[in-house]
Amino acid sequence: MTISKQALMNQEIEIIENWIEAFDADHPYEIIVGSKFESLIIQGFPLPDGIYPDRLEIALLLDHYPYESPIGIYIRSIRQNEKIIAQIRQYLNIFKDQGFHGAPPITGYDWVCLHYANDRSWSFNPRKLQEGDCLFKFLERFHTLCREAC
Repeated sequence: MTISKQALMNQEIEIIENWIEAFDADHPYEIIVGSKFESLIIQGFPLPDGIYPDRLEIALLLDHYPYESPIGIYIRSIRQNEKIIAQIRQYLNIFKDQGFHGAPPITGYDWVCLHYANDRSWSFNPRKLQEGDCLFKFLERFHTLCREAC
């Protein structure tokens, strides 16, 4: 039995929502999924303690999900994010109005180079998402790298 992309995305979103709410259940956030499940935007993505502002708007492009990992993360390019982006840039490559490794640029977002070593290293388990690679783990990795950067 094949699991639909929509069903997988619903599971992913539930895992991500539980993770976000563990930081501060009262802090507003919104997860927006593209109409064809080709993108995921998180408004209010939590950042580690000590970073201000402590929330970001990020986006993932999911054209090849679940067969391949997202190619990087996009951070909303607004004035209040400039300090965070500068801190993260010390550890990760960030590009304004550009994308690399097949990632297209998105107007209004900075692209963060974050990916698995190669397509073959993405080990997705559609039956048990958290036992393989998944969007939650990809986002958690970004969160961890932000903590190390700041």
